[in-house]
Amino acid sequence: MFDTAEDVFTLLSALYDNPQYTTQPIARLACLLQMSNKYMVDSVYVAVLAALHQHLPRTVQGWKMHPVARPLKAKLLIMDAAYAANATLLLPALYYTLCDNTLAEIQDAKPDLPHSRLTAYVAGNHWVKPILPDKPYG
Repeated sequence: MFDTAEDVFTLLSALYDNPQYTTQPIARLACLLQMSNKYMVDSVYVAVLAALHQHLPRTVQGWKMHPVARPLKAKLLIMDAAYAANATLLLPALYYTLCDNTLAEIQDAKPDLPHSRLTAYVAGNHWVKPILPDKPYG
């Protein structure tokens, strides 16, 4: 797969400008996660993971203390980047945030979502339902 000029520019900017990752837009973080993994730029990869962890708490208690509303497309964009970059630590938080959306909303937003991810979403909803009754479970 070829990289776009914009993606390469984003990675090179991260290397030379030393940006504050926590203030970067989600789309840029997703791009940096994928590109830094692909080209083994560990310093950027680790910094982006740390920034994403601030956006995605790792525990239910963390979500209750710091609820963060993210648009569905942003959640799916980060999920794609996490799978592509083998950043599996982000996945539980991402699936948790998807519980704010119904299955129909997810399929409308990303009709080509792999079956394995839909299965994980449904299984996660089933597990989360008794713990968090305020989620839509669609």
